[in-house]
Amino acid sequence: PPPPPPPPRVEKQGKTAFAMHIARYNAKQGKKVLFFSLEMSAIALTQRVVASEARVPSLHLKTGRLTPAEAQAVGDFLKNPAKPLLFENFLVDDRSFWNRTTLPATIRLYAQEHKLSLIVLDYLTMFCPLETREVIESVRLFKGIAKEYNVPFLCLAQRNRAIKGEEAKPPQA
Repeated sequence: PPPPPPPPRVEKQGKTAFAMHIARYNAKQGKKVLFFSLEMSAIALTQRVVASEARVPSLHLKTGRLTPAEAQAVGDFLKNPAKPLLFENFLVDDRSFWNRTTLPATIRLYAQEHKLSLIVLDYLTMFCPLETREVIESVRLFKGIAKEYNVPFLCLAQRNRAIKGEEAKPPQA
């Protein structure tokens, strides 16, 4: 009998890329997504969205080292009539002064102007320290916001292996 087919290739994906894909999908469906990025600038996130939509490596777009085929793919995406819908619904706020007072006030302002369908916070450890009490209070705040606006609130966090004394190694797929 022939050998079994190889297992499917698993792509490793970071937490921000994962959340960005969820947000991008919702925005393309005409839903307003509010993405608080404490880790990346709005420009960097926009470059990632363009790279994802054009299906080119984001590093190539970031460095400007696109092959002719990749440049054509980016150009095709930028001419795509669906592009304005995506960017009109993908709201990125990359200011870095968030705390438990300013974040709800800012969400309230966005909610007055837009019917939000998803809120993303990237990421928790830049919003509050890793102390358990602070994390619990922040999660309560996020749950309250989600309930008040009837919208999912996706909060990203990264496990800190140094705290538990574990070997620092990349997450496994």
